[in-house]
Amino acid sequence: MDKAILIDPFNKVIEEVNYDYGGSYTQITEYIATPEAPRPMFCTVNIDDANTIYLDDEGLYRDTQAYFQWEGYHQPLQGRGLILGIDYETGESVPPTITLEKVKEAVSFRGDKLRVMPQFEVRSFSDDEFNEFLQSL
Repeated sequence: MDKAILIDPFNKVIEEVNYDYGGSYTQITEYIATPEAPRPMFCTVNIDDANTIYLDDEGLYRDTQAYFQWEGYHQPLQGRGLILGIDYETGESVPPTITLEKVKEAVSFRGDKLRVMPQFEVRSFSDDEFNEFLQSL
């Protein structure tokens, strides 16, 4: 069994975990699950050209949440994060190329009182504005 890297801001721990590459994607949800979200959908944040952090896609809506900051990323990240590598030729997950030590250097845990609110922006266009926008692409 190969390794992945788990960032757990609830317990302020970063560790290697066993991961069955070539197995089911549901392993991701098992690692990032919480009592409030036992089977979360996930989203990703690319941390470099070969590694991705998988997170609870609806984590900002959870009542109980913990956060970590990835150095250089524009906002805190919510919940547990699982780092896997990616093979861009096949689209498959592979063991991460980043080391546990580098992850520990790049991650800081945020305070317990932090709360990041989701933001949405809805824009409307007139037909002419929308057509101009499409033509500009």
